[in-house]
Amino acid sequence: MKLNKHVKARKEGESYYLHHAANGGLLKISTALYEKMTAGQEEFLPDDFLAKLRGMEMLAGTENGGGDPVSTGRIKRTGFLGLRSAKSPFHVFWELTTKCTLTCLYCFPDMKSKRTEGRKPDLDAASLGKVADRIIEAELFKVTLTGGEAMLRPDFWDIVKKLEDNGVMVSVITNGVYMPDEFIEKIKKTSLLIAVSLDAPDEGCNRITRGPDAFAKTLGTIQRLAAAGVRTSSIITVTRHNFTLLEDTVKLLRDNGVFYITLQDLKPFGNKEVYDNTRLTAAQEAELPAKLNYLEKKYSDIGFMFTELAIFGDPSKERPCSGKLMDCPAGDHFGYIDYLGNFFPCNMLRSFNMGNVIETGIPALWQNSDAIRELRRVKALPLSTVEKCASCSRKGSCHGGCRGDALFYDGKLDGVPSRCPERRTQAAAQTAGAL
Repeated sequence: MKLNKHVKARKEGESYYLHHAANGGLLKISTALYEKMTAGQEEFLPDDFLAKLRGMEMLAGTENGGGDPVSTGRIKRTGFLGLRSAKSPFHVFWELTTKCTLTCLYCFPDMKSKRTEGRKPDLDAASLGKVADRIIEAELFKVTLTGGEAMLRPDFWDIVKKLEDNGVMVSVITNGVYMPDEFIEKIKKTSLLIAVSLDAPDEGCNRITRGPDAFAKTLGTIQRLAAAGVRTSSIITVTRHNFTLLEDTVKLLRDNGVFYITLQDLKPFGNKEVYDNTRLTAAQEAELPAKLNYLEKKYSDIGFMFTELAIFGDPSKERPCSGKLMDCPAGDHFGYIDYLGNFFPCNMLRSFNMGNVIETGIPALWQNSDAIRELRRVKALPLSTVEKCASCSRKGSCHGGCRGDALFYDGKLDGVPSRCPERRTQAAAQTAGAL
């Protein structure tokens, strides 16, 4: 019995993690099962285990050209849930540069400040290569390259090659504005996964969040990628401005060859007033679950990922609740590396700086840094630490929401997230009472 050519195995303690680089699936199995499987002793393996391996396309002979969009979406949604690593993360976002071709309204909270005079410069090529070495040494499964605009780095392709040559799955998030034809030819020679961000089906709405003149360039890049046979996904950041145009945007992307779409919730940015005037209204938030279900059913020929959009107020999304304050991947199997090599559990948790990966290495920081120890202490606290969550009927779907959001909006990690429906209902009542 052979593993699918896209599958990479990583040993940790008495277990193995199997990661499928084409569809993103992740499976944890015992060392005993792994040894029987790789020794070809199929007759000694449980039928349900074999069925799961085939269902997640982990075995040779189950390849479907990199994963059809619908099964890829299903596998991605079930792969990483609840898995933790004491050794090193499975997946990191790596911010290669602060330089960008756009100045999007909702850019990462501190990214714009990094572009001002007096900021520290981006790492040189040698130092960037050392970060890549640290990622390889830590046996990470996947790296998502971001920025700024990651593709502006002249050594971008060197980094992609180094990571891929060492078995790391690489994806990049790009705004698509800077995409020379020679880049598309280079993409075709790699396994690089491309995600192009587009927020609306026309220039008028897209410019609200992404600035003027980006729409035509981004759509043109998506069309050129499709014409070249490059499998392309897209990211739509959902705001009050594009909410009514979501279906038009999905249809436009689907009709132009996009096979997989991530609808991403708007992360807190800037200050409360700016954020409140950009995020979904309370009425839109209430309508959101039905809209997401509608899109997934109507456009069933493409894959969808809804990130955290669907977790509030949708009973159909309920899943077992750990009862802990933080039930997210940060510090469990996900991390974030900034443009200087500093390592965080998440982009939204910048106060938990674990240290610099060039100086110390990823496993040591992941296992022993003061910041990660403190985060894990906080993550283990009961969800009832947040008084409003203790008796809330919605916690089965939201699990208390994003703690990074709570930190931004409430000023404390055990605060109430901005998207909490109960919070929004109370705020609306207070506003009405003041009129």
